[in-house]
Amino acid sequence: MLSLKPVPMCRLGRMGVSAVATLLLLASLPAAAELTFVDVTAEKFPDGIAASYYLWSDCDGDGDEDLLVGSKTIYINGGAPDFIFTKKTDTGDLAAAPHSVAQWIDINNDGYPDIFGIGGGDNERLFLNDGTCSFTDISDFDGDGTPDLGDGSPSTTVSVGDYDADGFLDVFVGNYERHCGGDPTVCADCLTDRLWHNLGNNTFENVYTSLGMEATEHASAGYCVNAETPCDTDADCPPYPQDNCKIGMCARSSAWVDYNNDGYLDLYVGNYRLDPNFLWENDGNGGFTQVSYLRNADGSDEGDGIWGHTLGVDWADFDNDGDMDVYIANLTHWWGAAAGHDACELRENSGEPDFAFADIRPSSGMRQHDPGSFSDWSEFTPTWGDYDLDGDLDIYTTQGYSTWDTNFSSLYSNNGDKTFTETTTAHGADLGLYQDYSAAWCDFDQDGDLDLITYGASAPENAPREAHLFRNDGANQNDWLQVQLRGSGAGGSNSFGVGARITATRTGISQIREVQGGHGYHAERNSLVQTFGFGVATGNPVDSLSIRWTTRSTEDFFDVPVGIRYTAWEAGTIQRGTDPSSPLPDLAGALMPYHDPVLDDGVTYFYEVSGIDDQTLMVDKDSTGGYV
Repeated sequence: MLSLKPVPMCRLGRMGVSAVATLLLLASLPAAAELTFVDVTAEKFPDGIAASYYLWSDCDGDGDEDLLVGSKTIYINGGAPDFIFTKKTDTGDLAAAPHSVAQWIDINNDGYPDIFGIGGGDNERLFLNDGTCSFTDISDFDGDGTPDLGDGSPSTTVSVGDYDADGFLDVFVGNYERHCGGDPTVCADCLTDRLWHNLGNNTFENVYTSLGMEATEHASAGYCVNAETPCDTDADCPPYPQDNCKIGMCARSSAWVDYNNDGYLDLYVGNYRLDPNFLWENDGNGGFTQVSYLRNADGSDEGDGIWGHTLGVDWADFDNDGDMDVYIANLTHWWGAAAGHDACELRENSGEPDFAFADIRPSSGMRQHDPGSFSDWSEFTPTWGDYDLDGDLDIYTTQGYSTWDTNFSSLYSNNGDKTFTETTTAHGADLGLYQDYSAAWCDFDQDGDLDLITYGASAPENAPREAHLFRNDGANQNDWLQVQLRGSGAGGSNSFGVGARITATRTGISQIREVQGGHGYHAERNSLVQTFGFGVATGNPVDSLSIRWTTRSTEDFFDVPVGIRYTAWEAGTIQRGTDPSSPLPDLAGALMPYHDPVLDDGVTYFYEVSGIDDQTLMVDKDSTGGYV
């Protein structure tokens, strides 16, 4: 009886797998099809779905991506063949919790994403997932009956990343102003942010002060809002409501990214109220330095000390040059443009040695704000994704706040030369929604191309804001490949590889993806499954697939067939699909133990035969569906 074990892709070699798999793929190449977006919201959400913020993750570990809407409502993806979403009725402590913004985070690396919630005052909460998308509030770390995450601050943005590479995800929480909504004469009286270090035992410790980050942030603020005199606390200013101390920057968005390619996660914070944005550079020893000014990533102050109202950010290597660039979504009042307020920016990373940024949006072909129209320009959430699978990252940007007819959300197709073509209405459905604050990409139906969920109104005024799930039909006729990471946990990478980087190379062109821990306005989440497109279908395999884990260790796989969704484990193995519990093919007792195949294109399974080095056993389905 043969004994088999999975073999790392790197040992499959250029013969044995690639020759056979390429022939199989070429034999079934589809004809070219036109890409269309179809609004399938009513079909896929029969329970209805709210217009809110959207965060994708596989909540119940079944291999299908579920959806967190707002901060407390969960829709379960029923999977193939219909991919219908059902509203989860029993979410435990989540439903009645006081938070208003949330982010997915697997705090204990059990493979089930938990939830970190934030809000005003002391409304921060931590919820543990029991594996069925029912949650228990575990915010009381010391057992005294009160939650231990609240700091009295109005929190507005939350994102996750393993900054110290210990295998546990940490949490950044950005704080905002206190009184502007109630008294518009006192705006920008903002508080300093928080960095919660995961201690590995389901508890967190705020290290923002001990790392010196709080002092740095306060030094960039520290003045009375109206009197503009220095202050450390509110007591140094005229009493409210006349005035208040601006203790910190006014955060509205955040994202973790390795901007300088050193393998350590840095942190970008988008600040509002004409504050400079922050780029916290990770020194690799658990500390951070604020370098946004040095890297020209703070915005455009033009020497006048005025930056922008940043609402949302998203990072990606849009030009395929091996480093991460950033799109910065700003609110620009029509009168503010003349006063030096920042417009939206696409800041390209120069790469080595300086890793400095320059705004190329004015020459990008994207729609520009016209202050002469006397309309505000207010983008909220930018989100990158290769929706047409042509090998470069495209972007969807949402517009909100203003009701002018020019303020609609936009889809831009990347031309591959640092310019973009607007394709908002080019693919059937009109994606140009108004009053739109949220967007996230995910291949919810696992057909190889990215679908988009967003919300907005069909007209600038007198139209309801509604959720829209736009299914992508046809892009998957191009060559594509998808990868989900699974880290080994403590001492390795976190369970879903958040912060890890994947590089796919074919015909000399390399594309990179970093697994995100949040993007956009407040908190949103694209799919954790990373999608690569390679243009017109040839069936040629990807020459190399390289994974740099958060530990900075790398694993390489060669001649990887396209048209497949893989899961890559932090141990050198790769398998088809995203559900580790899916049934394995029964090979009539001939093969034991029954491991997942190393590679599976739906027709052929590949195993390594024990005791015979570098040999691969090919197992084909016969005409009756059995295995040969």
